[in-house]
Parts: sequence; C-alpha cells; structure tokens
Amino acid sequence: MAMALSQILDCGVETLTNLNMQTRNTGIHHLFFNSKGYQLAAFNKQLHLQRQGRLHALTYT
Repeated sequence: MAMALSQILDCGVETLTNLNMQTRNTGIHHLFFNSKGYQLAAFNKQLHLQRQGRLHALTYT
C-alpha cells in the first residue's frame, strides 16, 4: 500500500519509508479517480478497530 501511495502522491523514497512505517494492518485507505488521476481522501483509518474490546487488534505492518 505504501508503494502505491508513494506513486500516486509522486513522492520519494524517504516518504515511501515513512508511509510504510505508519501503515497499520487492516487500515483503510480511500482513493478516488477522476480526469486528474488518483487522489488520496483517507489514509490508514481504523475505525472498525477503535472500540472497546478491539484495541488489541491495532498492529503495524
């Protein structure tokens, strides 16, 4: 996912590494496509895990 985002955002290796270190398992990313290309609308959302009884499931890749 970090590689795909780095391509869409047209960023370098340092940002790619930073994205990779932030990405959580089961994190949800929202991308939209239009005539201008892909656009990032949300990165790494975990609302499905941020509730009592599920916080232990928040892990990083």
